[in-house]
Amino acid sequence: MRIEDELVYTQYANWRMENDELIKFVQNSKTSIKNTFEHVLPVVEYLYNDIIDNEEYGVEEDGIFQFGFQYLVFKYNEIKFILENFCQGSYEKLESIAKTINLMFHVLEFEQTLLENENASSEDIDEIIDLEKEVEYYLERCENAPDELFLKIDQKTNDIFVKGDYEFESIESIFSSIAISLEID
Repeated sequence: MRIEDELVYTQYANWRMENDELIKFVQNSKTSIKNTFEHVLPVVEYLYNDIIDNEEYGVEEDGIFQFGFQYLVFKYNEIKFILENFCQGSYEKLESIAKTINLMFHVLEFEQTLLENENASSEDIDEIIDLEKEVEYYLERCENAPDELFLKIDQKTNDIFVKGDYEFESIESIFSSIAISLEID
């Protein structure tokens, strides 16, 4: 691996140190917020450590590491933003709205899938953006969205995927498969 390729590994180590408190909070959380990272963080951590020990560490491992790292940075930045701006720095408040944070992550991931699909209709994308705004409304108040919104989002996303014949696999699910193949507990 070239030196310029190794820069991302240094960036990961620095990011990990800078966000240690939040990472530990999420890992130790008794709520669903930790589910978002249940397999991604261990896989990224494994690959980070593997580069030192594995002479056969290659492009595939590096690609998984870099994608996972970017995913972690994005999601943790979202959590940090919610913590600082909507929960007044209170981890207790943040934890109390974990299911709504996960709902937002679900909507954003679904939205991204549609945006990347050239066959997605602008109407479907607009519907998802509207749902995103509804979830944001509750996050901005550091409140959980009502169960009706969860049901509405499940129904809308299901309708859109069935209608558009889209395929969707969550990043967490993909990283779960990677964790199994790497034999990570």
